[in-house]
Amino acid sequence: MKYNVDQDLCIGCGMCESLKPEVFRMNEEGKAEAYAEGEAPDAVESCPAAAISPAEGEEKKAGGKYVCPICGYVYDPEVGDPDHGIEPGTEFADLPEDWACPLCGVPKDNFTQE
Repeated sequence: MKYNVDQDLCIGCGMCESLKPEVFRMNEEGKAEAYAEGEAPDAVESCPAAAISPAEGEEKKAGGKYVCPICGYVYDPEVGDPDHGIEPGTEFADLPEDWACPLCGVPKDNFTQE
């Protein structure tokens, strides 16, 4: 998988590099950059500035459960989110764009596939 690092958001903490040095490194400005492909969901989850995202065209796989990186809530398509009008059987990709973690409010885009 390819990743993008938003240089305007990156605070230069180096967390991504320490977790996945084979994918991320710090540039001359002291900010992270993705220089290679690889699986790095832990680095994405751990970025305190939420500056890392999948590159355009790198979509999450269909099906399966998704986990909130902040509180650990697991979205299971078989269960849905009936308290918020999401019927059982609703795939993660089919959730409304404004859907967020029902426990802590983290946006859908920040969830990672289990």
